[in-house]
Amino acid sequence: MKNGIVWDGLKGEDMTEVYAMVVPTNYKSLVAPPKPKREKAKSVRRKGKVRMFNLQRNFGFVRSGKDDFFFHISTATEPGLTYLMHGERVTFEVGEDRQGRPIAVKVALAS
Repeated sequence: MKNGIVWDGLKGEDMTEVYAMVVPTNYKSLVAPPKPKREKAKSVRRKGKVRMFNLQRNFGFVRSGKDDFFFHISTATEPGLTYLMHGERVTFEVGEDRQGRPIAVKVALAS
């Protein structure tokens, strides 16, 4: 009897599974395999146009094809680049934010 619950009739594997749900452990279940890790995108330079830039908050969006990518001016690679205008052509690499969403990083003016 554990915490007022009787575990009668369970096999060892089932008992371990139930106990892992009740008490957190480092046990790795064979029933629920770990989530596969996302593959990181290759760092390929993409071309796009600035769709919008907020000068007060220093962020904007770049459109490349049909996709829009968020970016912050702090990820710009060119020194002294403090703002971008609507319609300017830029190059960038696709990275990920903390939630795993695609964002534009290493933003630079296209030559």
